[in-house]
Amino acid sequence: ENQVKNLGVVTDADLNFNSHNKTITKSSYYHLKNIARLRGFMSQQDLEKLVHSFIFSRLDYCNGVFTVQSKKKKKKKKKKSSQTASERCSSSSD
Repeated sequence: ENQVKNLGVVTDADLNFNSHNKTITKSSYYHLKNIARLRGFMSQQDLEKLVHSFIFSRLDYCNGVFTVQSKKKKKKKKKKSSQTASERCSSSSD
């Protein structure tokens, strides 16, 4: 599979983030499982700090990249749907 990792973000040839999402999910579950093992040894507050530092930091990293990507997808969808609508209108008037 053609993938590239740049600044911790994994993308494929189509600039798709499915690989990145899969990697982040695996990593988050791994850390969550290990944090759960510490339940008897640490306070709830300390466990929450670990969750924030290991899991939320990975989820929040590079949100700007995802925001730009989703905006591009919305524009593409809008353009495609308007083209489809205009094609339908022109074919129905024939």
